[in-house]
Amino acid sequence: MMKKIKLLCSVVLSAIMPGVYAATQAERIAELERIALYEESDDLDEDENEVIPTPDDAKKKFNLTDAQLLEDIKVLEKKYSISETNEEKRLCRNMAVLWMGGYGTTNEFQYLRSIMYDKYDYAQEYAIKTLIERTKLSNLLLPIATEVVTNKTVFSEELRRMTYCQLHCMCVKEYSSYVNNTNLHKRLSVFFLERAALEPDMMLYVDRVACDLNPTYRHSQQRRDNLARLRPAGLTGEQAEIYDARQRDAL
Repeated sequence: MMKKIKLLCSVVLSAIMPGVYAATQAERIAELERIALYEESDDLDEDENEVIPTPDDAKKKFNLTDAQLLEDIKVLEKKYSISETNEEKRLCRNMAVLWMGGYGTTNEFQYLRSIMYDKYDYAQEYAIKTLIERTKLSNLLLPIATEVVTNKTVFSEELRRMTYCQLHCMCVKEYSSYVNNTNLHKRLSVFFLERAALEPDMMLYVDRVACDLNPTYRHSQQRRDNLARLRPAGLTGEQAEIYDARQRDAL
């Protein structure tokens, strides 16, 4: 009798709330994995109007609260270890790390930072990306960014360059990650100006961004001094030509 009542309740719920149905956590995690892998699917049509699914779709499908969705995302992140070699499984964990930043709160930051500081974790890049994105309008942004671009022991040149690029794109209207916030732009302008005097490995890139964000810097003595001081000794070839051109431009 009890089984019949439960079945009846399920049928009634489905009729009242079409598209919402009970599911086990395993089923919900499988749905999140499907969403994570969506862009990699061979079945994806080449359509600019294609709607890319997000965890919000799983939230609606399973009638979850924000907290319940976050718990499922955390389970997915824990499902695969840092020693995982399967590319699709790694992608699922990477996306879960991104989603933890997007759907979580500052309570998740400490855990994301632990991933960020593990150079052997393939999700390191995703932890950096989501922390930068989540803190872009807070006072945590520049300290986190500075940690990344100055720590060569933990962060590769590729990750440091990625961080610079992510910050730069927040100030460029042509990019989808542009942030329409004057205060943020001012803070990043100062940041790149400071880094232009200190960045030894990506000096030319940082120099260009510093000029873009601070027009008066382009022909300043400060820029001329920075270029002369940070120019690698014995530089030859194309890189030397670029430095020469920048130094002439700074006059």
